[in-house]
Amino acid sequence: MKNKITNEENMGKNIPDFHHYQDIVDRAHSEINWVRTAYKWLISIVGIVILVGLYFSYKSASDFKSEIRKETEDVKNKLTKEVTELESRMKSDLDKQFLELQNQVESRIDEEFKKENIHKLVQDKAKERIDKMATPLIKKELNENFLPKLTSAELNLKKMEIELNKNIKSVNLISEFTMTVLAAQNDDRKSFDKLAEWSNDKLFPFSDMAKSVWIKILDDHAQPFFSSGFKIPWAENIDPSKLSFTDLEKMYKSAPQYLRLPLLEYIWTRKDISKKERMAFLVNVLKNENSLKVVEYAGRFFNEASGLKYKPLAVNEFLKWWGKNKENIK
Repeated sequence: MKNKITNEENMGKNIPDFHHYQDIVDRAHSEINWVRTAYKWLISIVGIVILVGLYFSYKSASDFKSEIRKETEDVKNKLTKEVTELESRMKSDLDKQFLELQNQVESRIDEEFKKENIHKLVQDKAKERIDKMATPLIKKELNENFLPKLTSAELNLKKMEIELNKNIKSVNLISEFTMTVLAAQNDDRKSFDKLAEWSNDKLFPFSDMAKSVWIKILDDHAQPFFSSGFKIPWAENIDPSKLSFTDLEKMYKSAPQYLRLPLLEYIWTRKDISKKERMAFLVNVLKNENSLKVVEYAGRFFNEASGLKYKPLAVNEFLKWWGKNKENIK
């Protein structure tokens, strides 16, 4: 207990006096309040100064901004004008330079193209290029359009050719038949024999017609009445009765067409020539004579000598009889 009191006494000695402490606190508060008041006045004064400054500053700033804006617009307009003028000058200069360069190039090209090797080179290259481009196009056009049409045209052409050949063959056949008929009707022996050949050919288109015409001509030369007593214009120095059978045969072979019938009649009437010789002569005429009129008279004379009654142009019948009976003729 005694120790506790002693400690408290010691602590009391070290603690300041309360009133002294209070004075210090009050004085501190007083100074703080003064400082606060001074700051308030200072802030007010500074605010006023700032407001005044701001007013004058704002006006000066506004004017300054206007001046800056005006100067900026002036500079901008000046620069724009200068750029436009520069652009115009540059464009004009470039146009001049381009025209000059173009003229130089065209002049150079003209000069170069005047050279023969350039012409040839261009022609060769152009031809090569055209060939390279044209060949596939031509092939495509041929394969897709032309060849099918060509094939179709060829088929049609072949059909037409076949039909045309048939028609030509028919026309030629008709023409040949017509000409043969006309010739046979006008004394042509070979045409008459051709009609006989056609009449026996069943494959011949006009076989029946040929037979009809042949029979008609055969009958026309078998009329019961016929002329005789033909005159021969002998030369003054020739006595026909003195001519031998051999001489007469030679004369007949070389005689013109219009004298053969008179000579045939004269030889047949020469009784000094044997019957066998005269009939053999008639057989040769029947075989080789080209005039139907002369063949007709030879057939008539052969009927007279043999006692036959065949139609004068029935040459095959006469030849068959001669082959069987000639050895019995004197």
